[in-house]
Amino acid sequence: MKFRHFAALLLVGSLLFAAAITDIPWTLLGMAPPASSRQGHGTLAQPLNRTNVDLPLSSPCGPWAVLLTPVTGAPALLVSASWDEREGPAQARLLTIVKREGLPALRCLFCCGGASGEPFVHSPARVEVHRLHFNFPWATADVLCTPPDANVCSTPQGVTLVPAEGPVPISIRAPGPNSSSSEPATPRPSFTPFYPGARGPLGQERNFIHEFGVCISTLFGGYDNVLQFAQAVELYRLLGASIVTVYSRGCGPMLARLLAHYEAAGIVEVVPWPIGVHLQPSSGWMPDVDPGDVHYHGQTAALNDCLYRRMGDTRYLATTDIDEVIVPLQHEDWAGLMKALESRYRVSVFHFRNYVFPHSARDATLHATYSARWRGVPGHDILTHVLHEPPTPDSTKMMVEARRVVRVSVHSVLRSLRGQQIVPTNAARMFHFRDAMQPEMSKEQLSYDARLWRYNASLVTNVEAALSAAGLLHLP
Repeated sequence: MKFRHFAALLLVGSLLFAAAITDIPWTLLGMAPPASSRQGHGTLAQPLNRTNVDLPLSSPCGPWAVLLTPVTGAPALLVSASWDEREGPAQARLLTIVKREGLPALRCLFCCGGASGEPFVHSPARVEVHRLHFNFPWATADVLCTPPDANVCSTPQGVTLVPAEGPVPISIRAPGPNSSSSEPATPRPSFTPFYPGARGPLGQERNFIHEFGVCISTLFGGYDNVLQFAQAVELYRLLGASIVTVYSRGCGPMLARLLAHYEAAGIVEVVPWPIGVHLQPSSGWMPDVDPGDVHYHGQTAALNDCLYRRMGDTRYLATTDIDEVIVPLQHEDWAGLMKALESRYRVSVFHFRNYVFPHSARDATLHATYSARWRGVPGHDILTHVLHEPPTPDSTKMMVEARRVVRVSVHSVLRSLRGQQIVPTNAARMFHFRDAMQPEMSKEQLSYDARLWRYNASLVTNVEAALSAAGLLHLP
């Protein structure tokens, strides 16, 4: 009886967590959403998951905006903002998703915090649309603004975007009781605080909390590949990652339990990605096949947000999907691999070739050799994948030195401050566990590679511990 009560509580908690990290209606769970989620498009009372931002405890610039805040008067969404000093004079770098046609000229509106000088100052904006937009109407873009004069606004605390033409939609506060004005205050936009990771010149010494991190984008729908997710996270940890940042539009209740466990342990940060509230995102890469406003759930914007979000505390970032793992072949972990690569190549971006291990060619007999208790956990078991296709042409994923990268896409870095290199396949590869990309090949034509089993003992133990801690091993 006690166990059934405990299981019921776990299920309710996981459903609440799933609703909190998705853009699905709370009404599907038979309950009303929290008040903060009913305030319209991206103006919640408190920022969601804005780690590593210059966020004053109390500021006249608040309440702070959240990810994907619509820009008033322009077809644009403001994702996040950074204060970038890596290449010389400081500039505000605003990550956005914009409609490529019909975008008016914009300006940055800085909130100075009211400490001295003018409380709000604006400056012209320059829009740089990322060149890889896959021909969708909306695209990821950087909006760059020169900071205000220090004598006027010494310490900007936040920024937003407004059209360059017309009045600035701003009001410091509503008229007080002694005010002679009877005019109501003009509603002002929500300001976005700055990620600080791009502050300071490139040569500045940094003390990073994490040597390695992973950026995962984007979970969506009822994704519930629990076993493969746990195996991937635990393998990342064995290889050296201490933080995994996951952008989520939604997941199933069992994965929600696992995510809640990992978040509580400080291993995973789940970033809600409610792009479906504002746009109709495509579920694919080609607008004529999978129509929509923006490419694949806004993936490139999520990757760039992860780059700047983690830039201040993480030296190296792997930009992969949850079914992909960069596997060193001559070293035990990423630390040994990167030390060897950096001694040979003076670059900040390393590309790893894609080797697909198709689900259809897995060896199911391997599963029985180590953990029968996993059989009730949904998802693919990557340890049963020992046959791979030839490498996918022109398909790579990256490990990047975050502070030396300006702009990323899914399979490429659009702008690096210190060069790029494709890693030889005898040094490391990207193992990709998915449906076949060359389905015409028979099992006999595939190549055998069981080098992932080097991590077998530790991986099995750690995955089992994580699943047990999340309450997933003893489900009926």
